Amino acid sequence: MQQANPDMIKAFQDMKSATHSNDVIDNKTKELIAIAVSVAHQCDGCIAAHARQAKLAGATREEVGAAIQVAMTVAAGGAFVYGSKVFDAFDQF
Repeated sequence: MQQANPDMIKAFQDMKSATHSNDVIDNKTKELIAIAVSVAHQCDGCIAAHARQAKLAGATREEVGAAIQVAMTVAAGGAFVYGSKVFDAFDQF
């Protein structure tokens, strides 16, 4: 990726640096959010990276479990909302 599009990689690295330089949310919380997003996006590489970083930031197994629970709940909520759209489409015919 670096060779194919160095500008994009630099922009991504700059965005990541900016995110981690912001101290409004502590690093552990950022990593727990990243775990939830990684689960929701089903990104194996992201899950591995952010699980490691969360552990290094002091997250407990229970906190990681809570982050996963949030991801599952949001995903189920999205399925519920989009499920309703199926009935809207179905009823048009």
